[in-house]
Amino acid sequence: MAEYYIVPRPGYREEDIFNLGFNHKTVKIVKIVDGMEVESHVYDEINAKRWRARPHPVFFKRKGWVEMESRIVTFPDIFFEGFISVGWCPFKQIIYMFCDEARATHKEEIISYIVRSKKYLRNNKHNRWWLGELIEYMVRQGWLNRRDSLILPGDRRIPIGPDRIMLKEGYNPIHYHMMRRIQYSGRATRGEIGDYMIRDLGFIEYDVVLDMNSEEVLDAHLNYLEEEGYIKEVAKDTYEVIRPLERYI
Repeated sequence: MAEYYIVPRPGYREEDIFNLGFNHKTVKIVKIVDGMEVESHVYDEINAKRWRARPHPVFFKRKGWVEMESRIVTFPDIFFEGFISVGWCPFKQIIYMFCDEARATHKEEIISYIVRSKKYLRNNKHNRWWLGELIEYMVRQGWLNRRDSLILPGDRRIPIGPDRIMLKEGYNPIHYHMMRRIQYSGRATRGEIGDYMIRDLGFIEYDVVLDMNSEEVLDAHLNYLEEEGYIKEVAKDTYEVIRPLERYI
């Protein structure tokens, strides 16, 4: 029976990959049949999901938990610089990562980091307002804390998955991965894009600020990409990429 595993690329050790995350430079996906490697593939989240590839236990011995004196001791959720994880809204992750790194910061510094330094969103009044409201929501929910005028990491567990995905500076991570999904198969239906962004990556979810469910959020992003001329509806609810996503400047 064939099995697919994630294995290190030459020159990378488990510790390196733990620090850098899974990406096409550090690991690859191999197909194993009867103990022999018969195929090798580039690692990305689409291939990993499609083949249900898992880290090879010979190379990856580090666990997210250990058993110690009959007790399960969990490690804290780990973020890597320049990466986000599956399972949670990218902007919540970026906000949390910045606060976790700074330990204590002001709300405007978080917003400026996202729209000015990293340019993950266009720097305009609406986006700055939306981020500010999202930060307030995260404070109310316990993912962040407030001390006087400072924002600090909260005590609530972060709902992220194990897979790490690289962030691209200058691009909205939701738009970037929607475009990538369409490009992967040449064209994609709304259902396929939704399954990938909502179910597989968990990047599109209920928007607590705008009070929009995940399907409404998906449609809003599709409409934006179509209006900006990045994608085209070539058949009912079926899209193709017609030009590359432009970097925010």
